Amino acid sequence: MNKLNFGVNSRIATLLSNEYSSTERALIELIDNAWDADATRVLVDIPEPLSGSPIVVSDNGNGMTVDQIRTHYLQIAADRRRRSGDSSVRFKRKVKGSKGIGKFSGLMAAAEMRVDTAVGGRRVKLSFTLEQLKDVDGIDELEIPYTVSVEDEHVQGTTITLSQLRQGGAYPDAVELRHLLVQSYGRRQDMVIEINGKPLDVDDVQGHFEEKAISVPGITDLTVRFALSERKTGMKSPGIQIRVGSRIVGRPSLFGLDQRGDISPKLLKKLYGEIDLEGVVDANVASWEALVAGDPTWALVQDRVRDALYESYQARFKRDMSLARARLQQQFNKRMAELPEYKREFADKAIMKVLNRYSDEPHERVAPMVAVLLDALESSDYRLLLEHIAGASSADVSKVADSLNDFGLADMAHLVDQARARSAVLDALEDLSRDKSTLEATMHRALESNLWVFGPEFALFSSNKTLRRMVEDYLDQKYAGTNATDRPDLMLKQNFAGEYLLIEFKRPAHALTVSDYQQATGYRHHFGPFTPRRIRVFVVGGDRGTFPTNNLEPDVVGTSFFDIISMARTQLEWQLK
Repeated sequence: MNKLNFGVNSRIATLLSNEYSSTERALIELIDNAWDADATRVLVDIPEPLSGSPIVVSDNGNGMTVDQIRTHYLQIAADRRRRSGDSSVRFKRKVKGSKGIGKFSGLMAAAEMRVDTAVGGRRVKLSFTLEQLKDVDGIDELEIPYTVSVEDEHVQGTTITLSQLRQGGAYPDAVELRHLLVQSYGRRQDMVIEINGKPLDVDDVQGHFEEKAISVPGITDLTVRFALSERKTGMKSPGIQIRVGSRIVGRPSLFGLDQRGDISPKLLKKLYGEIDLEGVVDANVASWEALVAGDPTWALVQDRVRDALYESYQARFKRDMSLARARLQQQFNKRMAELPEYKREFADKAIMKVLNRYSDEPHERVAPMVAVLLDALESSDYRLLLEHIAGASSADVSKVADSLNDFGLADMAHLVDQARARSAVLDALEDLSRDKSTLEATMHRALESNLWVFGPEFALFSSNKTLRRMVEDYLDQKYAGTNATDRPDLMLKQNFAGEYLLIEFKRPAHALTVSDYQQATGYRHHFGPFTPRRIRVFVVGGDRGTFPTNNLEPDVVGTSFFDIISMARTQLEWQLK
């Protein structure tokens, strides 16, 4: 019988001392080897504990000849990428294996490892055991018997069989293996992995799995399938993946959940799912963004998917957040009670923001943040000065006057600090508006976060929402128009008079036109019947261009970013004088 020997590289002492963290990760090493061998299908069989059956990992990859086994496979600790490059032979995949010790990974779960590999009309079989490795002084002295037989030249691939399985804590868990593999291979189109006959899928994520129907007029009902991981660490590529059949489209998307502000980044990383658009869109669509740009109806689909996901987040995590809030309030109840009512309301909202952002952190880490927040509220100059005024006797006119003067100075200092900070914001906005490469969306986001630029009386009513959503969600009326999917950039509501300011942005390089005027006033025409309030219209671009100047509808202004910023700056300079 022919025999082979291991070859040893000088890296062996360091690498073999690094154990795999679990038997599941050891098996993943064997699957990574199949990936490197350009396999398109990998089958993993994990038997029940104590059944006596082996673990089997088989693939349809390139297979190995006797010479490849001798010079490559049995070369321990030799970096495969140094020898063969960073890419696989056939599909040019980025190779995963580099340490050269993957052949030992199976021995973490079993005492015997058999290799059966075929390529080019030849089948090679060999095996080795833990006991054999222990019985030799040096691993390079171990002689490994092998056989070669004739095989169909069209058959190729490798099967690893692990026998005499270790029982107890080290036994691999198929559920855990699926959870780990779905993150690396679940969205791969070029390699299918089946574990005990089940292909990797979204429901292999350990956590809460759901399927939700998305219904939008004019589009066939869609189904979004997703899981919210129960693990503390997030998913490697969180979000909802768009599919058209077996084809992956673009990168996973959060569908606007990340724009809400009340779901922490850690919670967002728990989302893993997909939505299949086969039969609904062209198979060659490049990305979700391209789909939305081509047909505004898809923006409505995006809204519906986001709302469905948010509903599940609320159901899954709101109770935990409410319990955490109650625990914090119990701890800080006395301090909260001593705050003025308006500060108590502010503190309550601030605590919820802290909980949203640090939802996965333990109580002992969140509590100090809340304590600092309350310290800041309690030590406010305003509170101290008001207490001073309240404590002064009516006869002590001089003392009251001094206290009022101090209060005014503190108030003035606050306004000056705020004005200086806002001046820096205006400088940044002006730089953006002067840069002709700045996108409309960039200016939109910057101004949405700084509404004071349009005047202190306005508050955000909606941002980039469809007319249907604005009417039905905010005005609680049924939208009956034909332009349901139209979406103005910003709709601001005036706090004291209830008036609206509708704003349509264009990019800084764009000179306003008659079409821009017609677009913005068209939004007002469709929204107007649902409210008796006055709706003013601002159209903002690089300059006024050919924006109409005569026979305008009332309350319509075409202006430039520069003019908007200049007006805001004038107000600030008045405060600083």
